Amino acid sequence: MPAPENDPIAFLTGGLSGAPYPKGIAPLGGGGKFTPDGAVQPFRGNTFLCPVLRPSDGYERLLWAQERIKRSEFAPFFAFLPGPSFHMTVFEGATPGRAGTADWPSGVPADATAGAVDAAVAARVRDLALPELAVRGTGLFCGFSVTLGGQTAAADTALRSARVSLREATGISPPGFESYRFHVTLAYLLAWMTEGAARDLVSLSDEVFQAAFGQDPKIPLGPCNFCRFETMHHFEPLAALGGARIQPAPPKDRPEC
Repeated sequence: MPAPENDPIAFLTGGLSGAPYPKGIAPLGGGGKFTPDGAVQPFRGNTFLCPVLRPSDGYERLLWAQERIKRSEFAPFFAFLPGPSFHMTVFEGATPGRAGTADWPSGVPADATAGAVDAAVAARVRDLALPELAVRGTGLFCGFSVTLGGQTAAADTALRSARVSLREATGISPPGFESYRFHVTLAYLLAWMTEGAARDLVSLSDEVFQAAFGQDPKIPLGPCNFCRFETMHHFEPLAALGGARIQPAPPKDRPEC
């Protein structure tokens, strides 16, 4: 998620976009991740991510924050993601509509099948090992994205170094590489807001973040994995770049809001 000029009001009202819908939203069959009414759409691609470990206090805090937004007046503006899909994207992979651009792995034919692209990228990172990445929450952006930073200065450096390593290995050079903001997505924004509603949501987001993470901002992550996905609801690991593969565990009961 490239940093939206650090202006949440402009972001929520569509002032940073000339599009009729927020990014990732399109009518059925229009190539989006969700429809404007919140239905999940097919969206095939691959990516590098660290899953949020579960069960863990950090995972429960993310669920709690999401639940607070679900119970608010702003819930109709969002398509909420299932808790087991919570993750931090380390580096963007290859996704639909990007063949032939800097977002596409260099040297891979534009007409390559999805499986062939997965195999090509997996081969390039086969011998790449990434360190454990330690993060903390830094804010709740616009009700749907918990922004992240390293737990220490060294951890911050490790985050950026991991992205550089993956860019060099994959041959993918996404725009906004340097300004990329690490995050855990809780939902997708479906529609633009009025300025008044946007300001109220930003205030609520600050309150929710402080209640959920003010005393303990650490969010434990699993190792970085190269994954494929068919929708935004599930990410299938293909190769581990550090530690063991993702081993999902049943989440604990959520705390009361």
